[in-house]
Amino acid sequence: MADLRSTVAGEVRFDAGSRALYATDSSNYRQVAIGVVIPRTTEDVIATVATCHRYQVPILSRGGGSALLAAGIAVGGAAIGAFARQRSML
Repeated sequence: MADLRSTVAGEVRFDAGSRALYATDSSNYRQVAIGVVIPRTTEDVIATVATCHRYQVPILSRGGGSALLAAGIAVGGAAIGAFARQRSML
């Protein structure tokens, strides 16, 4: 957690409320992630991937969470990279 907070300019959330907010999409399934990163820049994405790789934590790239197929659910203790606000990075 400290590694992400020191390298990511965007939001790094490990609180129970944020994890619960991202625990579901439009499907009926629920799986709580270990944390949520909302990057501001491409460098934030690179730092998030590098840090998760270092600690062998899987990452789920998530958009708006509107999928009906549980595609936005963090299965297996994954961290979520929330990219709903990052249209400028495309």
